[in-house]
Amino acid sequence: MPIERFTNPGRPVTAEDVTRVEARFGCTLPAAYVRLLENTNGGRPKPNGFDGLRPEDEGTVHFFYSIDGNEYTDLIENAAFLREYHDVPSTMLPIARTPSGDVVCIGIAANNHGKVYFWSHDAPVREKATWLLAHDLDSFLATFHAIVL
Repeated sequence: MPIERFTNPGRPVTAEDVTRVEARFGCTLPAAYVRLLENTNGGRPKPNGFDGLRPEDEGTVHFFYSIDGNEYTDLIENAAFLREYHDVPSTMLPIARTPSGDVVCIGIAANNHGKVYFWSHDAPVREKATWLLAHDLDSFLATFHAIVL
């Protein structure tokens, strides 16, 4: 069941907004991510559970970051903070946050462009803090489902 809707989305995104993000991080955003920003500009996905490539990758997204969001949800500010003060690789852009403070990232370098990754803030071995969730954003978004407790 893919995402049915987003609650608390951001304001409409312009081409200038996308250019600003790309200039700040020195990249070209993957087309699928630009479409997601244009359609929702962040927010809370419903349903919010996702699957990765491995069975143990199942998780939940608390919210997707938005352009010009508040201090908690702003894409540029949070991505810059996570890359500068934590060890989120510069080849990835954090695009969503989990309830526990981990992030979902999208590849923005030539060798990983458009791939979706999980970054764990508390992985005991920092070299193993990031792993591949999906080969592209559309495949990742298609895994969303309701969490059964």
